Amino acid sequence: MTAPAKTSASILAGLILSVGTASAAVIPAVESLKAPEKTITLNYFGGAIPAERANKIIAEFEKRYPTIKISYHAVPFNSYNETLGARFAQGNVDIFDIDQPQSASYAVRGWEADLTDAFAAKRDLIDPPALKESTINGKLLNLPYQIGTTFLYYNKKVLKQIGVAFPSDKAGEAPTWEWVEATARKAVQAKASPYGITFSTPDMYYYLQPLAESLGAGTGVKGENQLTPDINNAGWVKALGWYGKLYADGLAPRGVRETALAFANGDSAFFYGGIWNSPTITKNADLDFGIATAPKFNGGQDATTSGGWALGISALSSSEKQQAAALFLNWYLFGENGGFVAADPQTENVPTTEATRAVFWKNPIYADPRLAGLQDILTWQAQHSARIRPQTTGGAEFTQLVGAAIADIINGADAQKTLDAANAKLKVAWRKYQ
Repeated sequence: MTAPAKTSASILAGLILSVGTASAAVIPAVESLKAPEKTITLNYFGGAIPAERANKIIAEFEKRYPTIKISYHAVPFNSYNETLGARFAQGNVDIFDIDQPQSASYAVRGWEADLTDAFAAKRDLIDPPALKESTINGKLLNLPYQIGTTFLYYNKKVLKQIGVAFPSDKAGEAPTWEWVEATARKAVQAKASPYGITFSTPDMYYYLQPLAESLGAGTGVKGENQLTPDINNAGWVKALGWYGKLYADGLAPRGVRETALAFANGDSAFFYGGIWNSPTITKNADLDFGIATAPKFNGGQDATTSGGWALGISALSSSEKQQAAALFLNWYLFGENGGFVAADPQTENVPTTEATRAVFWKNPIYADPRLAGLQDILTWQAQHSARIRPQTTGGAEFTQLVGAAIADIINGADAQKTLDAANAKLKVAWRKYQ
């Protein structure tokens, strides 16, 4: 995931009045729904899956429901919010992907149909943290279908060379960030590795939220309506000050974007990334690596990334189209034989239901002995340490401004001053939502 395009926030804000409020129509329980007698076509705008893979999933669904045709429109993530806003203004969206932090932002624009009644009997089948992030003001507004969570990869050869014991590979036994830093420093100083640690997408809030959360600093947003920025509190300043020092001291590399590849090539002692990086890393059969639970600060809380992609149904579609779309969502997550995962073995993130996960873990990539314990680690993190991102209507601005602040800190800017400035900018940007 990457930060939305810079123009997205202003375009989305301008669409609040033009789109209108959500439809009052209630989608009945999916168990009571039947396929339409006449063929109906739904427009699905997606930002998570390439068209080739999405169309394979859709083909399997259409075998089960031949009178429901789905036209998939792939949209690059960097322009996703902007494109989706334009499509809603044109009124031709029926199903759409939602990057979960944008759920509240989409809700205030009246885009998301209420799925509470339609999936009342299925809610408990979804992982609680993912379900929570899709629930706004008590209403289920989308169905999360994959969750992204980060953990620690480490280079066994490097740690052996500098005489450091491997961290535990047991779920929930997290190493500390202080230990990671000290080990990374030792590796660089001993010239055992060019880099001490690399981070997947280094300047993205999503990956660094757990640093502050481990220190008890919260999400960086507070208030009843989640519209009071708090990205410059003491915990956030400490966490990102520590993070910036990794780059200042040469333990983490500036300007390296292919960070997973750097680890895969043996150029880093540690890599903080996700399961979606595993295909890149395991491709190097000669790399001797292991994995561990995501680190936490000494004396701090376990905190890991959460959230991912969800599916929504347009509140502006007709009742007939909404019901057909509900059948698609139901099959996607709860369908026989593993739903969308069975049709898309290249799925990169962990699915959110037991049925889809049962198929997901059969992927040969995850049988690699170097990933031993991965299933237990990710299951533990999803159930015990996952922290959802802010459920704020100002999600687009938050992602953009905080990402820019992190990039500045990586490049040497003072954490306190930079976060103070970002906090001030957010206050101004969010006035329109007050």
